[in-house]
Amino acid sequence: MERISYSDRYFNIKEALTKQEREAGEYILKHLGSIDQLSIQELSKKAYVSSATVTRLSRKLNYTNFSELKSYIREECAKERNSKKTLEPPIATYYKQMLRSVNTLVHRESLEQLVSLVKSARKLVLVGIGSSGLTATEAKLHLSRMGFLVDCISDPHMMKMSATLLTKADLIICISNSGETQAILETVKIAKGNGTTVVSLTNSSYSSLAKASDLNLATASIETIDDSRFINSQFTNIFILDCLFYELLETPIYADNRSKTLRVL
Repeated sequence: MERISYSDRYFNIKEALTKQEREAGEYILKHLGSIDQLSIQELSKKAYVSSATVTRLSRKLNYTNFSELKSYIREECAKERNSKKTLEPPIATYYKQMLRSVNTLVHRESLEQLVSLVKSARKLVLVGIGSSGLTATEAKLHLSRMGFLVDCISDPHMMKMSATLLTKADLIICISNSGETQAILETVKIAKGNGTTVVSLTNSSYSSLAKASDLNLATASIETIDDSRFINSQFTNIFILDCLFYELLETPIYADNRSKTLRVL
C-alpha cells in the first residue's frame, strides 16, 4: 500500500498544529532533501523549536518517532529523484502525485458511505464558491442525468436561503479546499439545525468545515506540489466525484436514466 507522503500528512493536519509545530513542519517541508542528515537536536536548533516539539510533530503526523520520519522522507526523496529521470512532462508527474495522495487520504469505506448517503437522500444540494462552485456545477449535471433531484448553489446568500428549507431527509455536499469559507460554514450550521446530513470535500481533516461535517473526504492540496505554475486546485475534488459517479452507475436505474437523458441531447 502506498504510504502517505510527508507533505500530505502535514497539510492535512496543519490547522491542528501549534505555532512551534508548524515552524518545525515548514522547515522540514522546505528541506526534505537534507532532513535525514540532521539529528533531532540539529533540526530543533535550525527551526528555533525544542526537541520535544519535533517529537510531538512526528507523532501527530503518525510517525513512530523522528527517526521514522527521516527514514520515510529519505525513501520519498529517492523516489522523486528517480521520477525526475523520466522524460514525461511535469504536469503528468504532478497529476500522478496528486492521485497517489488522494488514494492514500480517502479510504474505501468513506467512498462507500458517500455513495450510500447520495442514494438515500430525498434531495441533494451541492455548494461551492469560485472554482469549487464550478466543480459543484459539473457534479450537478452528472447527478441530474442519473435521475437525482439535485441543486447547485454558488451564491453565498442563496446557499443560506436554501439551507433553511432542507430537512433530515436531504443531503448537502460542500466543496471547499480551505474548509474555512465563511458562507459555507454558515450554510452548514443552518442545514445541521434542520437535521440535514453534511458531506464535505476539503484539503484538511482539521478544518472548521471538516469538523462540522457528518462525513469528510480529505483531498490533496496543490501546496504539496512545489511549482507555482501548477494551479489546478480542483483536480482531486473532481477525482473523488468521478469515483462517486462510477460507483453510482453500477446501479441499473441510474445507468438507464443517464442513457435516456443522453439520447435526447
